[in-house]
Amino acid sequence: MTTYAKKLINHSDKVLEDMFEGIQLSHPNLLRLEKHNVLVRKDYRSVGQHQVVIITGGGSGHEPAHAGFIGEGLVTASVCGGVFASPSSQAVLDTLRTVCGPAGCLLVVKNYTGDRINFGVAAEQAKSEGHNVAMVIVGEDVAVNAGEEVQNAITGRRGLSGTLFVHKVAGAAAASGCSLEEVRAEAEAAAASVGSMGVALSTCTLPGGRPSDRIGPGECEVGLGIHGEPGRAKQPVRSADEMMAQLVERILEVQPPRPASAGARPRVALMVNNLGGSSVMELYISARSAHKALTRAGVEVARVYTGTFMTSLEMAGVTVTVLSIDSLRLARLDAPTTAPAWPRVALEPGLSSAVSPTVPVAPAPSAAEKPPVMVLPESEGEAIRRKVEAACRTLVSLEGRLEELDRRVGDGDCGATFRRAAEAVLAKLPAMPVVEPDRLCSEAGGVVREVMGGTSGAILDIMLSSMAASLRDKPNDWRTAISRAVEGASFYGGAREGCRTMLDALIPAAREAAAGKTLAQVAAAAEAGAEATAAMPPLAGRSSYLRQEDTDGIPDPGAVAAAAALQAIYG
Repeated sequence: MTTYAKKLINHSDKVLEDMFEGIQLSHPNLLRLEKHNVLVRKDYRSVGQHQVVIITGGGSGHEPAHAGFIGEGLVTASVCGGVFASPSSQAVLDTLRTVCGPAGCLLVVKNYTGDRINFGVAAEQAKSEGHNVAMVIVGEDVAVNAGEEVQNAITGRRGLSGTLFVHKVAGAAAASGCSLEEVRAEAEAAAASVGSMGVALSTCTLPGGRPSDRIGPGECEVGLGIHGEPGRAKQPVRSADEMMAQLVERILEVQPPRPASAGARPRVALMVNNLGGSSVMELYISARSAHKALTRAGVEVARVYTGTFMTSLEMAGVTVTVLSIDSLRLARLDAPTTAPAWPRVALEPGLSSAVSPTVPVAPAPSAAEKPPVMVLPESEGEAIRRKVEAACRTLVSLEGRLEELDRRVGDGDCGATFRRAAEAVLAKLPAMPVVEPDRLCSEAGGVVREVMGGTSGAILDIMLSSMAASLRDKPNDWRTAISRAVEGASFYGGAREGCRTMLDALIPAAREAAAGKTLAQVAAAAEAGAEATAAMPPLAGRSSYLRQEDTDGIPDPGAVAAAAALQAIYG
């Protein structure tokens, strides 16, 4: 008989809707963005007019993160996905369009591929529409991809509860009147100065799911994330002093705090975060033990934050986070905030407990609102149309080959994914503004966003949005636009040359374009790069789950598709 985990829910398919209504009843100073699981400050319009706005988010199941940190002096809006699932790029984009004001917007994103890519897609599209947007990625888990474990991994460290310190620093800096560049600089510095590590005494169970017995009686897992995945090691449960000392020792080894001046003791802020199922008694005992371990190591603990901040549903355990501080960063942590989940904060008075009305999504800017940057002669526009059509027809014809390659090294959907996108662009191409290169790229990105799922779709969307922005800055400079597109894809996706992705075709092509080579040479470089992936170790994407002997001799299907499209355009 199937045994499901006991949870106080109505139905597993309704948990998000019911939860969001409960959040608004509990915190009536929050509004819900129409059509999305997005919560914003009630005064978001005035906030966006006089300061940098802070947007964050990620999967649900981590409450009170992220909606609990919305408030004056902290986060402006939280974009939530499904349980342990990244929100869509459209939800992020609509949030940007709605709350971003003249001072700009900072996205604070945990280092998970889905979050990076979907927030990145939205950021690039928003920038192409004229919004001033920056993004900071936080990955501070010292248990993975740190120190000797890095090797050739490109994923980086996971984002854990240390992200909340970055939120607070950025939110306080924004509230003080700092510019977007200044807020981003403080947030990036905080992200580079924080380390976290967790220990779990139990697993967690998705709504409607079956409990796991992975962690047995008397056992715990150390070095785990916030999505129910196994920890780095399983070991017997020991005393709180011993467990906290183990976590603190690793944090100080990988992310040692630096003293503010020569001869001074390093100063830190300590956070002991409940992963969901631990008692308040255990949290305070753990805080005492972690403080004791830090003091013994010669570190001055200036602030201690103990509570439930970023959970993994009902998982029993804690995450310990240590943030290096100086006088400015401490002032940011101490700055007032009305966010309900930040410690020692009261709700704004005078608000009734009623579900607030939804706020409409701000519309995308119409073409009429943006005068053309450059209008090409009709003959040049027609030539561009023919090249785009040739690339699309090539991708349609390649469906079978891409599908065969992807069945051997991926999930088998690459051919269908590129074919859907190509057919959608072909259908809309007659009405696209081919004589306005920036708008052409922007509209093509919109088509890709609608119909092409998966990582490849998000990467292409980022590239097209980056090209649109570049062509607005430097009209008809396609060489610079290609370089900007590849840089954006690498930054948001995390891959680089040699990781066996479509970038192995695109990066050599961009390099040749930047060097002033002929278009035929650009296309040839892409083709050579795609062929070279057959001998590369799988370091990114679904291929990274395979052994190299399983991928040897098989070129990456995304790289093959990218090279074929460039060959059709430039060859």
